[in-house]
Amino acid sequence: MIKVLCDTNILLRMVAGGRRSELMNLWRNNRIMLVMSLATLTELQVVLERPKIQQYLSLTKGNAFIQLILQKSEFVQPDLTAPICRGPRDSSLIATAVGG
Repeated sequence: MIKVLCDTNILLRMVAGGRRSELMNLWRNNRIMLVMSLATLTELQVVLERPKIQQYLSLTKGNAFIQLILQKSEFVQPDLTAPICRGPRDSSLIATAVGG
């Protein structure tokens, strides 16, 4: 199975797109494995609570997505020896990818 790491923006697009999201469908049908870190999950939870996001995506739908992530994703410990990127957020994703 292919492991996939998504940043918060892609995760938001997945939940907003629902069944129209090809990535969401691949994940729900166990064609890909979503790799996550607790840091990414926490960032997603914070973003989902923003009023600007809730204009387009209800908190109820966001919370249901969080529960689905908790059930269906592979949580990994980021590898802190991974290469550092120019952007600190990108470095966290790279460390998660290496850890996964």
